[in-house]
Amino acid sequence: MTPCFYPVDYAVLRRTSPGWQIPTRTIKNHELVFFLEGRMEIMLDGQQFSARPGMLFYFQPGHPHSLQTDDEDPALFFGLHFSPPPGEALPLEPVTRWPDFRKFIPLMEEAVRLWNRKAYLDDWAVNLTFSQLLLELFREEGTAAPSVRQRIGKALDYIHAHPDRPVTVEELCPLTGMKKSYLIRSFQQVTGQPPIQYAIQLRLEHARAILLNEPVPVGEVARRCGFRDEFYFSRMFRKRYGLSPSQFRRQEAGV
Repeated sequence: MTPCFYPVDYAVLRRTSPGWQIPTRTIKNHELVFFLEGRMEIMLDGQQFSARPGMLFYFQPGHPHSLQTDDEDPALFFGLHFSPPPGEALPLEPVTRWPDFRKFIPLMEEAVRLWNRKAYLDDWAVNLTFSQLLLELFREEGTAAPSVRQRIGKALDYIHAHPDRPVTVEELCPLTGMKKSYLIRSFQQVTGQPPIQYAIQLRLEHARAILLNEPVPVGEVARRCGFRDEFYFSRMFRKRYGLSPSQFRRQEAGV
């Protein structure tokens, strides 16, 4: 959860100083801003908020916002920019508060560390870390018992445990205690995608890692990721990454 594998465009842990601000702007991608310390005034869609530790702000394209730190108590926050597919968005409110927010700090720190290091494979690793962060956020948001988000979390765990084969909705139903139509609707509400599409993207991420790390034939990569038809695998891979598996390997891994 990677939840969905949304590419991370930028990750930062920013400690502000007196006078720090971002004037009113809109962004082309999406951003999560998670506050750890201090205070900050935020304007979002014309509404003013006083940010405090544990608050999460979700900025989306076309929504004007501004940030200004408190000079007497400057803010410390994580900023994570990412790019979901066009028309998709996270199932999060623009402003939420997480009482036990410190449990998410290790994942956010890891995402920033990987982004700043920019070593081999780190772009893939930071996307996985971000997905895990989103999964933990979704789990935490569903606090009612039994909560829809907790039940979908079981489906996500199962999908992530099987990146080497197709997962059917019928397999997920008994895990979640949901009927098929309700499961599909709830899964899309939580992750932004239907379960089968989500599972295919996970398998493509698995294939991407194999292509970068192992000099095995493309047909073998397809088989190990649960694709019986190599041509279908190549078509899906190109649709996801803009390159065929062979082109991707030559360009990214130099093989």
